[in-house]
Amino acid sequence: MKISKLYSFLILTAATFIVWLFVAWPLPAYFSTGMPACNQNVKTTDIRYMIPGDHLQLLYHFELADSMVTGKTPLFYNLYEFNTGNDEDRYEPGPYYVPFSLIYTLFAGIGSAALGWNMTGFISLLCTLFFTWHLTARYVPKKSWASGIAIVSILLPYRWITLLGGSPTGFAMALVPMLLLGLDIAVRDKKWTGGLMAGIAVIFAYCSDLHVFFFAVLVIPIWCIIAFIISESPNNEKRLASYQKIAIALSPTIILVFCSYLLSRSTAAELADATMANGWDLFEVATFSPRVIELFTQAELSRGLIYVGYIVSITIIAGYISLSWQLVRKKKDVLKVWLLLTILILSIISIILLALGTNDPFDGFAIKLGRRFIPPYKMIRQTAKIFCLLPSFLAVAGAVATAVIINSKSTATKIGTSLICLLMVFEYGYGINPRISLLDREQTAYKAVMSDAKQADNKRPLAIVLPLWPGDSHWSSRYQYDASIYYLRLINGYRPAVPSGYIEDIFKRYESMNQGIITDAQLDNLLSRGCEYLLIHEDAFPEKVSPFPVSLTITRLMQHPRLELLQQDERVRSFKILSAKEAKQDDNINEVGKEIMFPSRLWYSSLDTTGEFEAKTRAPVGNIKNLRWDILTHEAGTLNYTLLVNSNIVSSSTLINNSTSNSWHTVAINTTNLFFTPSLLLQSSSGNMDVDLCVLNAGESLDITKNKQITFPASSLFHGGYSDSDQQHITFLKEYEPA
Repeated sequence: MKISKLYSFLILTAATFIVWLFVAWPLPAYFSTGMPACNQNVKTTDIRYMIPGDHLQLLYHFELADSMVTGKTPLFYNLYEFNTGNDEDRYEPGPYYVPFSLIYTLFAGIGSAALGWNMTGFISLLCTLFFTWHLTARYVPKKSWASGIAIVSILLPYRWITLLGGSPTGFAMALVPMLLLGLDIAVRDKKWTGGLMAGIAVIFAYCSDLHVFFFAVLVIPIWCIIAFIISESPNNEKRLASYQKIAIALSPTIILVFCSYLLSRSTAAELADATMANGWDLFEVATFSPRVIELFTQAELSRGLIYVGYIVSITIIAGYISLSWQLVRKKKDVLKVWLLLTILILSIISIILLALGTNDPFDGFAIKLGRRFIPPYKMIRQTAKIFCLLPSFLAVAGAVATAVIINSKSTATKIGTSLICLLMVFEYGYGINPRISLLDREQTAYKAVMSDAKQADNKRPLAIVLPLWPGDSHWSSRYQYDASIYYLRLINGYRPAVPSGYIEDIFKRYESMNQGIITDAQLDNLLSRGCEYLLIHEDAFPEKVSPFPVSLTITRLMQHPRLELLQQDERVRSFKILSAKEAKQDDNINEVGKEIMFPSRLWYSSLDTTGEFEAKTRAPVGNIKNLRWDILTHEAGTLNYTLLVNSNIVSSSTLINNSTSNSWHTVAINTTNLFFTPSLLLQSSSGNMDVDLCVLNAGESLDITKNKQITFPASSLFHGGYSDSDQQHITFLKEYEPA
């Protein structure tokens, strides 16, 4: 490497480091111990252990690639999620996020998982700036004009939102300027090395992130046109030869794009067997479509997802106006540059319209057009993903516009580009305030499972983790991380495209375990799969999982005759599943439900204009002693009620209130079902009787009279933290709990 090139590389590295230090703070202070959990503009910095989210999911896959490279896991076997007992079913040939997973493997091996993650993110930013600088430098007379504006490629908020949020898009965006630079070299310089660079970028994009891959392939013809317009026009005699050279130079790109297409067919086949096989309907797309106002505001509600801002927009518009004025004054030498900037601006506008999804000013015309003529576009739910292309287009357009505005004097160039760059750093950087997730180095409840399996000479221990989710919940990322530390196979898993068989064969079969309803048939089925262990995360138990707090589930697990507690490590308990012959004799499970059960949800509602109101739980209910609906009414009158279990009518009767004061009514839920979905339909009958409150309750009655005191055990409430062995006390640790 020549001294000048080395000097330039060091300058780019220093610039990347300064931007990263400023924008990503306080992440640099936790470089080897924590990783970003999201880009959230909060008033106080949130730094705590094991925040669930996409970052932990992607970290799991990086760790999986690491274990394959180091020989701890067989190549192409994803053993530690969705494993239902047969390792051969977990053979999943795929790219496993190469090249970024390999960068992670290198630095994680030197230091820690957090170090590997953060270095991978930094190198992605550095590569983005490196390729963008070289790309923009090809479109302006002076490289100094390119160096300042190229910084937009690593400053755009969308880049940080995806990178800090753990999306593979955040890493793979480095490949877009690499692709465009390669195409530019192939078309303008007619060098096959450029075509090869572009082809490699496409292959890596396929390996790293399918969104970046999809949009990168779409943009290839557009950038080839841009590069062709700005290239020197050969005379008529040499034109055919010039076209032939361009075709030859682009041939590596064409070949590698075709190869990546063939590889992507296997992914398409996998998705065809997943829950999102037919793509997303426009209703789902609308849910994730950003608003026009978000282009120029980073207010808390806007999330800054598609923020473009003022500085680069004003720069491009001012440059275009200046260029257009020069064209009007018949300066023919600017025609090619004007045409270039026009196409770049039109491309930027198209990207923005597609990013707005159904919220563009034309009633979603752009996204509807894309979905109609490009069938794979139906697989895009988050329309803002196309912003992976925007930094490169903004950088080149901004550099060209800057070159038009700023004169050729060296001093003016340096001052102008430095000022624009500085303004962009502050405009984009102030809204970034990452949440930091520190990483546990060990989890002794999982370790206890591995120790027990080792003693039993079980080389392939398999576990189920509660709460069990349908497979698409970020809560499961915690389990994945803990499992990856010890290489413990899990029936659980987490991915956007959940295997269809998982829902029926696993989730619905074992869902009742979330509330401690565990039958011999379920345990026998688990043992037949080789699943001999059960774990529960006490602090990952929201209302969506159960109508009642985790204490009920833990009590049932602790008292279950076929579950033996191995270890409690604060929030996590691990159990060994016993065979029917090994079952404990002192079964006290029938005592569960005597205590007060604090409900997860209260329905506040007056009867609507139709005189009807329905209360229905978000999750099914495990049968428990004294399960009932408690209804608070006021005013005199009568209400008809209908009690339903799994949408089937169980009973119906009338509630009567003879006084104008508030009154409590109880509707008992009597059913032989072990696990079911209850609902209650209330209908106005006569008088003015109305509903104030409806509660699904169980256990001891909440009979509060004057001067009477009721004591709730802390564990009977929905809670974070963890309970002691008798569940009378809850311990909170500020480094784990949200504020």
